[in-house]
Amino acid sequence: MANAERRGGECLFLYGSLLPPLAPAGLREALAGLRPLGRGSLRGALYDLGEHPGAVPDAEAATWIAGEVFVLPQDPALLARLDAYEEYTPERPERSPFVRARARSACPRATRYSS
Repeated sequence: MANAERRGGECLFLYGSLLPPLAPAGLREALAGLRPLGRGSLRGALYDLGEHPGAVPDAEAATWIAGEVFVLPQDPALLARLDAYEEYTPERPERSPFVRARARSACPRATRYSS
């Protein structure tokens, strides 16, 4: 069990163009400060949306989405920046092209819900 899980903290699963070394310049600095827990995977499907991938979590899927798991900082500023980049509006998720949701991910050091 990872330290974040023992403390009751949450973890963040990132994949594709949001991985710190691949992230757009506007996010790279903020993501570079995340504490990695290790490689992770999430059951679901990954789609090519042109400029970036899109994941659809599905606990029943036979396929896995590869990514990395990080300790989610308690400061909400990082999620706010990610939401802005993804054009996600928590108050109106139905109008957002992407969503932020909890999902079960597998990680060598942790299994935790991710946002």
